[in-house]
Amino acid sequence: TFLHERFRVGDTVRADGPYGVFGSDVRPGAGALYLSAGSGVTPFLSMMRARRALLASGERSLPLWSSVVHVHAAHTPADLVHRQEVTALSGHDETTFIPVCSADSAAEVWAGVRGRLTSEKLRVLVPDVADREVFVCGPTAYMEAALAMLVELGVPHARIHTESYVFGETVRVPAAEGADRGSPVALAGPTVRPATDDGA
Repeated sequence: TFLHERFRVGDTVRADGPYGVFGSDVRPGAGALYLSAGSGVTPFLSMMRARRALLASGERSLPLWSSVVHVHAAHTPADLVHRQEVTALSGHDETTFIPVCSADSAAEVWAGVRGRLTSEKLRVLVPDVADREVFVCGPTAYMEAALAMLVELGVPHARIHTESYVFGETVRVPAAEGADRGSPVALAGPTVRPATDDGA
């Protein structure tokens, strides 16, 4: 990388950001749903660590979720990033971690929720999904599928927030059932909004 190959002692670094809204300062006190796949678990691990530490210390001056459900998708159990730590954070302080795997790994027959995540599966796992603030992070294809599920399940666009691997990325998903099928939903920045005819 540039940092390893060209950066030298004495060079200047300018840090910028963070951008967007991706945390409990959005509608504090509400329940939250984290949806992730692959290394998309990373921002949620940080958020869960912080929430656990704040609650353990009795800190109440910062906004916190009333509860957190974290649904994480992986191909096999071996692909569950930070599995041990995330699992350890579950079951405390109204925090629930639900891993979903599509297949077994060489060393483990998966006994948890199995198969690809679908809207029906999500509805069963999180019955109050439409009432939660929802945060999504993962590969583009995963985010597109997850956003389509959320729209289908009636989650208001303003309650859907994303963290993309690609700065400035726009994710498009189908419009909600009964809406104008020619008006897809475009994700820009931290929230979902209806797309205009020119795609803006």
